[in-house]
Amino acid sequence: LELAGRTNAYVFDKTGTVTTGELAVSRLAPIDGVKPAELLRTAASAEKYSNHPTAKALSTLAAEAGVPLVEPVGFAETAGRGVTAKVDDEEVLVGRAKWLQDKGIEADFQQSVDLNETEGFSLIFVSRAGKFLGWIGLKDETRKEAKESLAGLLENDIRRIAMVSGDGRPVAERVAREIG
Repeated sequence: LELAGRTNAYVFDKTGTVTTGELAVSRLAPIDGVKPAELLRTAASAEKYSNHPTAKALSTLAAEAGVPLVEPVGFAETAGRGVTAKVDDEEVLVGRAKWLQDKGIEADFQQSVDLNETEGFSLIFVSRAGKFLGWIGLKDETRKEAKESLAGLLENDIRRIAMVSGDGRPVAERVAREIG
């Protein structure tokens, strides 16, 4: 207890501590000719057996929007990169842009993104049958009490507060700004 009383620095994990840990789809961005419901149906169907928060966010939105999912075949997940599955007998890839490029999908992924990266979205990209369909932006909301709680620590002689995250820098910077 005496050691705890002398603590002057804290390090918090972002996801689930400073944020809710629950991703929500904030943006569906299909490319020319692809409907938003088609992009959502394809991605959510491919992600159906994933335990990643992205999969939960996609299936939640699909259920809310009344978009029926298809049973994926041959589901495989590459940790930290994405998933692959057959949806309607076509190979679907859902994941990071670099991973889709490594899998042979030719598209200017970043050119298709019309968001300022500093907005702090987590982005996933979707392809079907070798063709890029679009991207989906997700956000993990900051806990309402986080800013006030951290301010309280600083008022009580805490000299340093840090946050660690496995998310990209823009996402971490957005959350850091929101919590002060």
